[in-house]
Amino acid sequence: MFKLQRLKIHQCRSVVSGTELEFNGDFNVLLGKNGAGKTTLLKLVAAACSSCFADEFLSDEIHVEYEYTLGEVRVVCVVRQGDAGDETLPGEATPRMRMFLVDVEFSAPNSAPIIARIRGNRLQVWADGKLVHSLQVSPMISVVPSLDLVTFIALSLPPGALSLEVRGGLGTRSRLTYRLDEGIDWLRATLNTFGIIFTATDEEELWCLPNVRYSGAADEFRAAFAAYSGRFDDLPDVMTLHSSDLPVLERICRQIGVKNCSWTMSFREQGRRSPETKRYGDSQVYITTDGGSRFPLEKLSFGQLRLFGFFLHSLMHPHVIVADELTNGLHHEMINCCFETIGARQAFLATQNPLLLDHIGFDSAEEVRRTFILCDLQGEEGTEKKMLWRNMSAEEAREFFGDYEVGIEHANDILRKRGLW
Repeated sequence: MFKLQRLKIHQCRSVVSGTELEFNGDFNVLLGKNGAGKTTLLKLVAAACSSCFADEFLSDEIHVEYEYTLGEVRVVCVVRQGDAGDETLPGEATPRMRMFLVDVEFSAPNSAPIIARIRGNRLQVWADGKLVHSLQVSPMISVVPSLDLVTFIALSLPPGALSLEVRGGLGTRSRLTYRLDEGIDWLRATLNTFGIIFTATDEEELWCLPNVRYSGAADEFRAAFAAYSGRFDDLPDVMTLHSSDLPVLERICRQIGVKNCSWTMSFREQGRRSPETKRYGDSQVYITTDGGSRFPLEKLSFGQLRLFGFFLHSLMHPHVIVADELTNGLHHEMINCCFETIGARQAFLATQNPLLLDHIGFDSAEEVRRTFILCDLQGEEGTEKKMLWRNMSAEEAREFFGDYEVGIEHANDILRKRGLW
């Protein structure tokens, strides 16, 4: 299972250079004043989880190092903005352009490490200190906004035991990660851009795939639309996905107290290339109450929309949850449901609401130290302030855990009493 272990920021916006954070394997909670960079940190974490920085940081000067594990496989990445024309192989014509320069090291027990790097139009791989693979790639590969660079590199590794482990650890589900915002913008954007593509293959078998940006739930959507397989020429102008077709929709309906929901998508265009494709989009979601009333999704309350968005986000992000103000607008029973849904996944949650902290337990001071990330601003009055992010110190974590074990005060009260929030 995917676990982000640490993140070091050498350069990114107004973050203090050299900032290094360690992460807990389950819940990580970002605390701090407004404007201290909690949302920026969540965006960085999401980019690191999917090794895709083009969406949020393409125009930034950025240099970060991060490490994660995939079961027994350890992956260390260094990503920075640079001029690819300065680092290509002699004699190779690569446009001089700003792009991401990527270094990745794969390691596992009983296997020699593999080191890979992307520079402009060249992917190179080293093993045992020797160059074993060199592949020409598009010089724009590092700035494709929907491409997981580590997955791309892993698929290009030469055959071997470690490369098989890496591919097995990555799995077949997309790891592209997006932050669930504190409102409902993510939900609206997802419904606006979500699309289903049907393809008539040479074998006349048909398949469907969600929009590539949100393909972590491809298997679930393929199963939900399986009834349309075999009828490419007869596909309707409007397709309807009922809550009974997708288990997560049924659970959403139960939690928000409605009878069912339906998700319709309209035919958009047909491709004439071989194989032929048909694309559906323009999502519309309708809710039906127990009394039989039917209305658009947007008519739900803010809290109900937030919960709907969280369930959809969790379906499309099977490996990690990155959420801003998860508790915003939610009743405590809804929050319980969210934590149950997160399950064994690693989660990164920014909050100003003490209610969230009541749902997280601690077994040791070290767990406390890794769980909390304290966000603050550093600088003199009248000067541009820097974002200062850090884990708790060992002493702060011990003092917090000592008070927590007594069991009298809530976690948020302990944090505020000790000046940590």
